[in-house]
Amino acid sequence: RYYKAGKLYSQGDLSKGDEIDLEHEFNNPYDKNAVAVKLKKTGDMLGHLSRLLAPKYAALINERKIRFW
Repeated sequence: RYYKAGKLYSQGDLSKGDEIDLEHEFNNPYDKNAVAVKLKKTGDMLGHLSRLLAPKYAALINERKIRFW
C-alpha cells in the first residue's frame, strides 16, 4: 500500500518473472537491517523484506554472498 507494486501491476508494468534488486538500506531510520525490494528495470520501490528475514539478507548482501535476478 505504501509503494508502487499495485499500481505497476495494474498498469502491466510488473509481471511474474520480472527481475528485482535487493538493497540493504543501512541508513533506514526505522530499521538498520532494512532490505528494499526494487524493480530492476525501473528502480521503482516494491516494498521491504520482513523484519524477520531482513537481518539475514542484509548480511548476505553486504558480504556479496547472494545474487538476485
